[in-house]
Amino acid sequence: RTREWFSGKRVTVMGLGLHGGGLATATWFLKHGARVIVTDRKTREQLALSVRTLERAAARLPGKLTLVLGKHRASDFQHADLIVQNPGVPWESEFLTIAKRAGVPIANDASIALPILRALPHPPRITAITGTRGKSTTTALIHAMLLAAGRTTFMAGNIRIPIFSVLDRIIAASHLQRSVKHSVFDTSGVDVVLELSSWQCELLSRATGGPDIAVVTNLLPDHLNRYRDLRDYAAAKERLVRWAPVAILNPRNPWTKRMGKRAPGRVVWYPKTVRMPLALPGVHNRENAAAAVAAARELDIPDRAIRKALRSFRGLPGRCEVIARTSGVTFINDTCATTPDAVLAALDTLPARRVVLIAGGTDKKLEFAAWSRAVVKRVRTIVFIPGTATDLMRAALARIHATIPAYEADSMPIAVATAFAYAQRGDTVILSSGATSF
Repeated sequence: RTREWFSGKRVTVMGLGLHGGGLATATWFLKHGARVIVTDRKTREQLALSVRTLERAAARLPGKLTLVLGKHRASDFQHADLIVQNPGVPWESEFLTIAKRAGVPIANDASIALPILRALPHPPRITAITGTRGKSTTTALIHAMLLAAGRTTFMAGNIRIPIFSVLDRIIAASHLQRSVKHSVFDTSGVDVVLELSSWQCELLSRATGGPDIAVVTNLLPDHLNRYRDLRDYAAAKERLVRWAPVAILNPRNPWTKRMGKRAPGRVVWYPKTVRMPLALPGVHNRENAAAAVAAARELDIPDRAIRKALRSFRGLPGRCEVIARTSGVTFINDTCATTPDAVLAALDTLPARRVVLIAGGTDKKLEFAAWSRAVVKRVRTIVFIPGTATDLMRAALARIHATIPAYEADSMPIAVATAFAYAQRGDTVILSSGATSF
């Protein structure tokens, strides 16, 4: 059916990028016979690796590829059958406005994949997770629990596994399933676990449908350089809940509590912690595990599989990940901590005043008052990397008259070397930027 839907259609993919999402999108449409225009304001040289990979794929696929790089053309948005909006492209883009005026539908990977999966004879059970913090860990834990239970399961989305890179495998696995009535509580069939960003949730609607189970871990200030305010950001996240028969929500967060009051389906409030052994450190990870366990209960995963996953899961790359120990100094990569709240959660897992923090980057219109107070209490030395948020961090520390030693580094290798130079035996050097960084 997907070949029939898209064969010969003019699909404009807005944004190729370097992280694999645009590449997976374009490749999937080419595989299904579409005439694909990939357009990006970055040049061929800037996108060299993605361009080479895409051109090689296009040479053996039935669709037709056109690359428009270093610019966008209005005609590619006016005369398309479909626009695929990739991350980083705001809804207010002048080129998306051109498409809207021309009546061209605009979609993203999640809003395309959900109706395709729903139309299958034996559709998979879909659990989708969003939130400001904890969504990746919660997603991976649910996936681990399903695997421990011996279920056929796929994980994709904002967890660095593009949906289009696994979509055809999900379809194939679903076709192999025996004929059973679809139910969230049916343990046969295929399970799909999706981590969705606010951007991916934005285009969910009654037409696309939602997941069988929606999980929202929390909502905290983030991406305010893209959204008008926190209310606008929350509205994007809440779209995940609006078409889900089951919503698993955090009762300790005011924004998710409001979502629960408006949710059309059944609401499950998950507790603050789990009473099972957990390999991951930190109070915040016990809360993530509690959300995952609540989802596992809805998916009828046995306790033995839940316990096995909690004991064996060691975390994801870039999330309080210990990457080296040398000369008595521990190095932790927490590069996914791009908000002040995420930094606070990381610092809470480390001994006070034995931390050398690498921080800074690009401003997302966030506040750093609580961050500065926590840094004074818990950090011995800071190494700043360049960016507009770095100036705000310095200003926040100055407002409370902090005297913490701080150094500048204009590249990540220099930042790590500087942090190591000022670290003492027993210290931890942690990259937890609190902003969008390298």
